Amino acid sequence: MLQNKPSQDAFDEVQGSFQMDDQFNVQEGYRNSIDEIPANQLSGDEALEKSFMQSTGQSSIWQKRGQKTSIPMTSVIIMKSMVGVGILGIPYVASNFGAILTILILMVIFINGILSSNLLLKSKNLSKRSNFSTIGFYIFKHKWIIILVNVMIILSNLGVCLSELIIFGDTVGNLMNYFTDRTTEEQPFYLTRPIFLIVLSIFLLPFLLVKSIEKLRFVSLFAILSISSFSCLVIYNFFTIDKTNSQFSWWIPDNFEIKRALASMPTLILAFNWQFNLFPIYKGMAKPSDSNLLTSTILGFCQGSILYLIVGLLGYATYGKNIEPNFLLSIKEQDVGAVLFVILNLSFVFSTTLTLPVIFFGGRNNFIQMIKQFTENKKVNILAKKKLLDSSQNEQYYKELLQFRKKSQAIRFYGISISLFILLAIGAVFIQNLGTVYNLLGAIACNAIQLGLPTLFYVFLVKQVKKMKFRNNLNRLFYFFVCGLLCVSIILTFLCVTCEFIQPEKA
Repeated sequence: MLQNKPSQDAFDEVQGSFQMDDQFNVQEGYRNSIDEIPANQLSGDEALEKSFMQSTGQSSIWQKRGQKTSIPMTSVIIMKSMVGVGILGIPYVASNFGAILTILILMVIFINGILSSNLLLKSKNLSKRSNFSTIGFYIFKHKWIIILVNVMIILSNLGVCLSELIIFGDTVGNLMNYFTDRTTEEQPFYLTRPIFLIVLSIFLLPFLLVKSIEKLRFVSLFAILSISSFSCLVIYNFFTIDKTNSQFSWWIPDNFEIKRALASMPTLILAFNWQFNLFPIYKGMAKPSDSNLLTSTILGFCQGSILYLIVGLLGYATYGKNIEPNFLLSIKEQDVGAVLFVILNLSFVFSTTLTLPVIFFGGRNNFIQMIKQFTENKKVNILAKKKLLDSSQNEQYYKELLQFRKKSQAIRFYGISISLFILLAIGAVFIQNLGTVYNLLGAIACNAIQLGLPTLFYVFLVKQVKKMKFRNNLNRLFYFFVCGLLCVSIILTFLCVTCEFIQPEKA
């Protein structure tokens, strides 16, 4: 009988309420799930959380090092975490769905983002863990879930890095074409995308090899300035460009194609992806609580949604169906004037150049963390060897062993950093369609982080509590609703990835 009872750490929570009466909980030693686990009592991967916190919540130049964040400041951090290069793909999505459908889909993803954040907080309370990997391991007790989580986060971070490299190649190419008065095909080899990326790689090499993100704190301002200038320019274009086409559609566009539309929809999922930073941001709050973080999340999502609606709908209204997946390529010099054209492209050149090391920092650290999962036993073996040595050999041998390990770790760190960035640069040379990167990144990695893993964690954590009883039918329906969302996440990934490779060309 005792084996069927939940452990003290695995308490029940459905819809934010405890499921068994208080008297039973007191008698059996269960904890009411309505009580939150304090941030300082959570168990998680502290090293990984610290790196994420530094690369997101503590990377603002106006914020003092180690300073905790208020609710308004946390909302700004959340907005900054999700608004990035994905904003360049929103007008293309709007051109595929039309204005009304785009707004409706954005609202659904908005609500889903709030729900998934809430599910992660519930999973935190159920497992007493504050990290995707440690929550997964708590549930499944196997390293495969740690690998899966790390792979999704690595793909998310490095996928954004690849997007920024593609944008860098596009914007520098735009500027070279403008200053030389040539087309891309007419440019000499030394003014082509591969050369631009080689020069960028050499310039960024010192920044890519830093071990402390604090050295890159200044870059946040440039990202905010480039996004702000881009949004202002979209508004400016809308009111100044002569819109003589009738291609804007509030409802379904005339050239609507379901396969192409589904293939572009993951861009919106990418646009609201921030959940892998949830726990470090939560721990960085001055008063960390579930309600405070949800309030900040809603405020941050509202700020980001306003930018997305402005850029998406006004960009679509300005250029109609003649929009590229990279919206920068849709803006011509004759439309905005030479000065604004150069400023816009230069802002994204500097933004991608300076923010890329920060995003790369998180992806690389997760990759190294995943490798460490397979080398933990080696550390144990070294300690065991130390104990077996006699006293005369012990000190010298152990010092040499530690020196060797430090050198090998340094070589591994630099080797992984350089190898990963070379692969990304090669990918940016051959993959020039930004829409493909957006769609695959959103459909696989971002969908898993935003919807798949939170629902999976919650469903299994609730199932681990034996003799689960629901207080009412609403709680029961909520649980099965989350189960349905898990199925939707799997189906959505399959449909969007499939449609990406079978979509017709846009007319």
